[in-house]
Parts: sequence; C-alpha cells; structure tokens
Amino acid sequence: MMIARIKCDKKEGYVEAKDDDVWQYIKGHYRQWRDDENLTLLYLTKRFVPGETSLIVNARNAEMFLHFLNHHILPLDYVTGVYIFNLMKPTFFSIPRGTCLDLKRFTVTIDANPSKYKEIYEAVCMIKPTKFFVVSYIAYTFQEPGSDMVLSVLAQGPSAVKQGVRKYIDSLDGVNNTDIVWVPKTRKLYSGAEAEKFKGTHYLSDESLSMEMF
Repeated sequence: MMIARIKCDKKEGYVEAKDDDVWQYIKGHYRQWRDDENLTLLYLTKRFVPGETSLIVNARNAEMFLHFLNHHILPLDYVTGVYIFNLMKPTFFSIPRGTCLDLKRFTVTIDANPSKYKEIYEAVCMIKPTKFFVVSYIAYTFQEPGSDMVLSVLAQGPSAVKQGVRKYIDSLDGVNNTDIVWVPKTRKLYSGAEAEKFKGTHYLSDESLSMEMF
C-alpha cells in the first residue's frame, strides 16, 4: 500500500473537503480511474494539516503509482507538491459493530528504537478495542526520521486519544515519541466489485464498520 500526500497551498490554513480543489477533483473523477489494473484506489483522507489531501492506494509498484499521479494529479494547476511513501506490512483491524459512531479518527506516528520495532508492532496489534478507543490499522512507514510506524485510532476527542495513546502506546518499551493528528474526513473509493476482490484479506472487510463512517 502507498500514500500520496498532495499539497495545495494556495489557500491559507486548513481547508475543509468541500472547499478543497484536490479533494473535489478526485471525488469527481475516481470512478473513471477504476479500470487501471495496476492499482486500486482505497481511501481519500484529510488530516487536520493546512493544504494537505491524502490518497491511499494498493499499487502494483511505485512506478505504476507515479505513472498514475503524473497522468491524473500532478498536472493540476493547484497542486503545489506531493509526498509519496509506503505503508509496509499494513494490518487492518475490525471496527466492532456497536462502536460509538461519535468517535473521531486520528493518525498516530511512532518514533521507536529499531531493536523494539517488532515488539511494539505486535503489542499494538494486541490492543483490544473498547467502546471509546479503537485501533483500526497499523503499518511501518519510515516516511521521515522519527516516523517509523503509523496507526489509525478512533477516540472521543483530543483528550481521549492522548489518554489512550499514553496508556497503550507511550508505555511500550522502545517508544521514544508519538505524534497525534486529527483526521476530519475520510472517503472510501473502492467499488463493491473491488471489495469482493479483497474479501478475506486484511485490507477490506464487510463484517465491520468502515473508517469513512468516523
């Protein structure tokens, strides 16, 4: 899996999805791109970061993803930059039915001691979901120094996610630092047919709640 964080810095501050040129362009065209056999569009997300929209795909390889971006995204006048990185060994967890739908989604990046990567990854995978704190996926990223792993977390709000991260993640041996960013908006891009293709894998599941509901 790969993520492209697409920058559009022509507007000041954080811009909501309805006013974001990149978001609206992808939203209006992604169905036309589903015939590309080299990648599957999975999610469009917005972190609470000025000028940023993220596109998550399952690509055959980095060159194919770059070809897609060069053809469809990078020529847009309002795109001012793009940053691409892998999600390695991604594991998605079921969001149990009955989870409070008022929860908000956050990304948590982990800076860790390399000798403890495996232990930390496995420990996060063992965190049991509660009604108000759920880990929905974890992956290695190495996107930049200090960002070794990333996970998606559902929690009631900023104070609740900080409390949960302190309890379940900061306390793990080898974790040096964590950084939390709110994700106000997520949109699913894959079709029903594509969901069927991935059925039975750790990517997509029809048996649990979906991330875009939060």
